[in-house]
Amino acid sequence: MVHSLLTAVVISAIFVAGHVKASAETPEQRLNKMARSIVRISTIERFCSEFYLVDKVKTDQINRAMLSDAINRFGAAQVKRALDAMDQEIHPKAFREGAAIWCPAQRRHFGKIGINDLIGGPLP
Repeated sequence: MVHSLLTAVVISAIFVAGHVKASAETPEQRLNKMARSIVRISTIERFCSEFYLVDKVKTDQINRAMLSDAINRFGAAQVKRALDAMDQEIHPKAFREGAAIWCPAQRRHFGKIGINDLIGGPLP
């Protein structure tokens, strides 16, 4: 119960941070922001977990909830296209910058919106 409440709070923080200007955005812009968040978190789970402590349970829960919400709002086909586009943008950037730069940058990014525990310190 507490864990699911915490997940709901975290997801709400991501949506609020990503959608503060939602009224001025087009649906496509909102979809792209959601897709960007989903891909960033999945890249944290896949890429950063090789080098840093990553809360895989929380990243998975957040991603599933965000993906479900995106599909409900925009449809599976549009979400897939947006995710593919964001994946082609974010994944290469993470590999180009490397884990030592990209992963701490994601920790700072999510910390700014109050999510401080997705990425921990480096693995021993």
